[in-house]
Amino acid sequence: MLWILTSTAFAHGLPDGDPGEYDSFPAARAEIVARVPIESIPAAPRRGNDVWGWVSESGREYALMGTDTTTVVVDLDVPEGARVVAEIPHARSTWSDMKVYGSFAYVSNENSGSVQVLDLAGLDSGLGVVEHAPVVGGGLDSAHNVVLNPDSGFLYPVGHNVGSHGMLIYDLAEPSVPRLVGSWGPNYVHDAHVLTMHEGPWAGREIGFLASGRNGLQIVDLTDKLSPWLLSELPYDGVSYAHQCWYDADTQLLYFGDESDERQGVVDSTTTYVFDVSDLEAPTLAGTFTNGSTAIDHNLHVVDGIIYEANYTSGLRIFDARWDAVAPLEVGFVDTWPASDRTSFDGAWGVFADFPSGRVLVNDGDFGLFVVDPTAAITEPPDAIALHLPRPEAVVSPTVARLTWHKSWGAADYLVEVGRDPAMADRVWFTETDALSVELRDASLPGCESFWWKVTARGPHGDTPGPVRPLSTGPLGELSGDAVIDDIDLTNLRVAWRGQFPHGDLDRDGDVDEADRDILLDAWGRCP
Repeated sequence: MLWILTSTAFAHGLPDGDPGEYDSFPAARAEIVARVPIESIPAAPRRGNDVWGWVSESGREYALMGTDTTTVVVDLDVPEGARVVAEIPHARSTWSDMKVYGSFAYVSNENSGSVQVLDLAGLDSGLGVVEHAPVVGGGLDSAHNVVLNPDSGFLYPVGHNVGSHGMLIYDLAEPSVPRLVGSWGPNYVHDAHVLTMHEGPWAGREIGFLASGRNGLQIVDLTDKLSPWLLSELPYDGVSYAHQCWYDADTQLLYFGDESDERQGVVDSTTTYVFDVSDLEAPTLAGTFTNGSTAIDHNLHVVDGIIYEANYTSGLRIFDARWDAVAPLEVGFVDTWPASDRTSFDGAWGVFADFPSGRVLVNDGDFGLFVVDPTAAITEPPDAIALHLPRPEAVVSPTVARLTWHKSWGAADYLVEVGRDPAMADRVWFTETDALSVELRDASLPGCESFWWKVTARGPHGDTPGPVRPLSTGPLGELSGDAVIDDIDLTNLRVAWRGQFPHGDLDRDGDVDEADRDILLDAWGRCP
């Protein structure tokens, strides 16, 4: 069957090209370069789902945009930004997934019709998409996901309708007619990353990293298709619903998402698990990371040390694992569902980030396909610093004041400096922190003097110095923040003496005592 559609162009989100359409989607260090709204699809699907990419022999890049009724093929190499060139219908299903092998795409859904086999080779010449007979063998009629190892040429539908709903194995030696050659699965498998190992003791073996719902992480040797065997499994602490994962060969780490831990209160913010799988027979939890959002993590894709996550209501989140592989640095985002970060299944569903151009695809269930340029997030120094408090005209207490600034996207940490001149040639104090404030008392500055302060954002791709701001200190011993020592400060010192006030150790000897009282009384009043 041949599928082709009269071209529909979308530039900047609307057929007539309106750059302002993107203003409603907050972003940092990542740029939306094209968008296909879900409501613009001629087949009128209700909701989007997963997404994948395909590169033709000529180098042209296409998006395979999943929806609940059709797979939408989008040409990305057009002046308008994105053009729908074909739609291939399937049984209505909330869940649909797709992978590519050569010029063939394999599309699953959870309703019926098995896995579709689509030949994309004719797209460049305008001949459309040829749909072959669906995958048969083993009683396959539906599947939650399709997994594919392009190195070995094997297709693995998972979460299917057969038996325990584990994993079926099809040989793609003849891509238009996948042939059933094996299966694995004493239990349900939700998703997996299957690849051929190229180094180490398992070199040449085909290994599957499985996200198996309530069974957690499972690692399976799939080399012998007739007899796959379980190497290890890890029902990690707090496992709620192991959802999806991606292996990074450079670090031998597995980045792993649990779809229910946020909803069930196991964690209080969006959490990605990091497993050390250097020993396939004894994986361990190396750590977790979060950006503090309350959204649910959904699907992730790791390319060249960058983790791209489609995290439902918080949209696309970009983490640089080259800085710290276990605790990656969030370096950018595009919020495809800007209403809130509520813990729900709205928003960004799938992500694909392996195009030669570097473009990233995000498919949002409500707002459609986003084409994103992440260049700034993964190559540029941090954004400029914006200082917050104290204001330039303020006179601050060297005992209780704090220096504060706003977040710089792309910064791993901050260098804070205080000097007697704007150039910091006479620097009197500095510190390094990953927080957004420091206590001035840590600098042990004298009272009633003038200084300058600055903050430099430091990141994987360089440093960005911030502006320099004047800093005037009030009398040493001032504990109330009003630049004058009076009865209020004496009262605060008495409270500190009883351990009920955080400051008061003016001579920094570890105790609040008579010596601190004498310092306060000696500096009584204002600066001269």
